[in-house]
Amino acid sequence: MVLFMGRLTGIKNLAYVSLPFLLLVLPMAAAQAQTAVTPFIDSYRPEYFTGSHPSSALEMVGLLPSFQLVDGDPKVRGYAGAIGNVLIDGRPPTSKQETLEVILGRITPDSVERIELLRSGASGFDFQGYPLLANVVLKPNNAPRGQVALEDAFMRHGHSNPSGTARMTWGTTDVLDMTFTASRKAPDSGAGYGERDNFALDTATVLRRDRYQIKREDDVWNLTGGYRQPLFGGTVHVTGLYNELRSFAPLLDSEYWPVVNVAPGGDTEFKTDSEVGVQYNHPVWTAAELEVALLRRAELDHHFQTAYVGTEQDVSVTHAHSSESISHNVFRQQAGAFSFEVGLDATLNMLENFVELAKNGVKIPLPAAAVHIVEQRGEGTATTTWQATPQLTVEAGLRYEMSRMKQTGDSQLTRVFGYLKPRVKASYKLDSSNTLRLLVEREAGQLNFQNFVTTVEVKVNNVNGGNKDLVPQTLWQGEVDWEHALPGGSIVFAARHQLLSHAQDHVAIKGVAGDFDALGNIGGGRNTEFQASLIYPSSWPWSGITVQANALYRFSSVTDPQTHVRRSLSGPLPWVAKIALTQDLPDWKVRLGGSYTWPQGQNAWRFNEFQEMHSQDPQTEFFAEYKPTPVWLIRSYVRNVLDTRNLRERYIWNGNRGTSTYSQLEDRRLTYGPQLGLYVQYSFGQ
Repeated sequence: MVLFMGRLTGIKNLAYVSLPFLLLVLPMAAAQAQTAVTPFIDSYRPEYFTGSHPSSALEMVGLLPSFQLVDGDPKVRGYAGAIGNVLIDGRPPTSKQETLEVILGRITPDSVERIELLRSGASGFDFQGYPLLANVVLKPNNAPRGQVALEDAFMRHGHSNPSGTARMTWGTTDVLDMTFTASRKAPDSGAGYGERDNFALDTATVLRRDRYQIKREDDVWNLTGGYRQPLFGGTVHVTGLYNELRSFAPLLDSEYWPVVNVAPGGDTEFKTDSEVGVQYNHPVWTAAELEVALLRRAELDHHFQTAYVGTEQDVSVTHAHSSESISHNVFRQQAGAFSFEVGLDATLNMLENFVELAKNGVKIPLPAAAVHIVEQRGEGTATTTWQATPQLTVEAGLRYEMSRMKQTGDSQLTRVFGYLKPRVKASYKLDSSNTLRLLVEREAGQLNFQNFVTTVEVKVNNVNGGNKDLVPQTLWQGEVDWEHALPGGSIVFAARHQLLSHAQDHVAIKGVAGDFDALGNIGGGRNTEFQASLIYPSSWPWSGITVQANALYRFSSVTDPQTHVRRSLSGPLPWVAKIALTQDLPDWKVRLGGSYTWPQGQNAWRFNEFQEMHSQDPQTEFFAEYKPTPVWLIRSYVRNVLDTRNLRERYIWNGNRGTSTYSQLEDRRLTYGPQLGLYVQYSFGQ
């Protein structure tokens, strides 16, 4: 209760930012805003999805033609850019902590009245730069309704992934919903059982062979709740969330050549997240609306690591506390062929971080080991959408973002940033089957607070130093999309090019104990991406088949700060692709499916090594789903069918990559093996 009241105090303080905005408009309120009918909303009723028999709103959204789900990023501070491209009953989810996949995954198809596909030009919606939005409209239902689900997956080495979820919803106009989830997961990346070998410069001479295992298990408890009701002619929505993570990852590194040595270690982490939010929407006059949202989030993280590096024992302890308080205010107006939107966001962010590293009991001086950061952010927005012709829609927007950051602790620093971010988006319907879209915009990245503090990875003997001189990365982006409608589906091609300024990547910074790796600015750069996606229900060779596929190819170019040679940016590998097929057998009340994901991963150009993490083989999984009655759902599945190993290759230098000699290659291969799982769901009151 004390924690909850503390969150309410933060919201009360932010209310002073929202109230002037609210009081400016509400006195002119009419009884009810009219809803304009526009040609920019395609409505899909449940009958449209019947042939595929989806088991949740998440799968229904995945079947929408031309639509690709984009989750919000909770790491983005503030409201803009942190929410995804799906609405629930016309509103974005108030929570920043829960992903759209989680929210949509617990909505059953029987509770969905329709799903609307919103295109640029639809009035009353904040597109946040997305070309399309999906709006999941739920059925009115006064009866209590709910869902209970149990799941478990079994793997080699005695691991299992049990989880349980219970959800209840009451009311129609006054709606209360509660969801509780408890689970234990063994993550399939960064942990597992396998080998770690070291090789000399020729990559053939073996220096060391190890049997290596990280037996990680994450225990997660999650409680979410929401209440919505009419209030003073509008609608108020109150939400809350509490999430607790207990992670245990014992490490055992057993060297068996050229010597025999056993080095235990591991990670223990305890983290809590809490969130409370209030959102209020009110019609003003005809075709006008006001939206005000207040949100308060907090996170506590305690992380303890230990590992042996040769005969040396490394121990690291990290304590972090962060919070975010947001006031989000938007006014929208539709006027004939034009719609207008103005908004004001204010955010207060805070981070306190303390990290300590000891080697054989001796403390190692670290840069930015004790840091306190406070940031005040503000963003003003103005957007106009013009329906120039029945075929052409143009959107022009301007955002101004300002941030003041004050850092105390090991270093004292105050900095102020300001960025103007224009955006122009146009959509032209060539004919009934083809649409072209063009986007030109400027974006300014955010400074991740974690890059201002030192983090330690003792199991790989890495220290990531905090860099107080880091500045935001900015870019100009141009994007062209072509959407082609197919019978019951679509194919979309997109190409985008980005010109980067102050590109962020790994650099070396000086410390008392030597050089440390950190994120820094390395100058200008370029990034180009080509993307294609397909949704197609097919009757060949059998009826009831749906094909979904997407592929992305990217390449980038920056100048390496160590070698001064052009290379790619650190981050995801160039190629990402996945194809999935489902087969519906309505006579048997069965649905079958499978997916094939090409190997993927990411790399990092650290100042003293090049690291690449990727899967060795494609990821393949299959499922069989049986729905004996409308309220029961039983699904069995097998994942990682090919027993794909996760590889981490570290090309290590004796010092700076640009001036020192090459040392060795470390090759680690881990897997948990295939997973065989069962999921049972019971729904009632739908």
